[in-house]
Amino acid sequence: MGGDDRAGRGRLRRERRQDTGRRLGAHGIDGVPDIAQTALDLYGAAKQALQYWCRRVALTEVWAGAGVILNAVALGFYDTPAAAYVLSNPGLRASMAALTPLRGSFPGRPEEAAALLAWCISPENSQMTGQILFADGGYEAQLRKDRAA
Repeated sequence: MGGDDRAGRGRLRRERRQDTGRRLGAHGIDGVPDIAQTALDLYGAAKQALQYWCRRVALTEVWAGAGVILNAVALGFYDTPAAAYVLSNPGLRASMAALTPLRGSFPGRPEEAAALLAWCISPENSQMTGQILFADGGYEAQLRKDRAA
């Protein structure tokens, strides 16, 4: 295990402890039952681990040294079958739409995601590697607006 791996895992553990400290009792401060919150926490931790991995390995000889571009695209809610459980429920749909700052971006259209992904792997992209692109109508930026980069 390299130093970067240990540092990344330690950072994840610290952030997880901080997040857990914000929740209260059998239901989190946002009303989500702890059992559901645990699943959400695991999902978030997995996404964060993928981001750390992408940034770390994209610069290695195996990837960058071989001329292979590696980026991750973090999509928000797009009008796909995977998001149907939210989009088909008027209450959930309204709640999620309210969390998306960019007017008209919720839900995203699959063809928008396809165009972004196509550009990422196209010959026109010869410079961008090791990046996480958030295509989520500003949701991620809103979550992190008070944190330093």
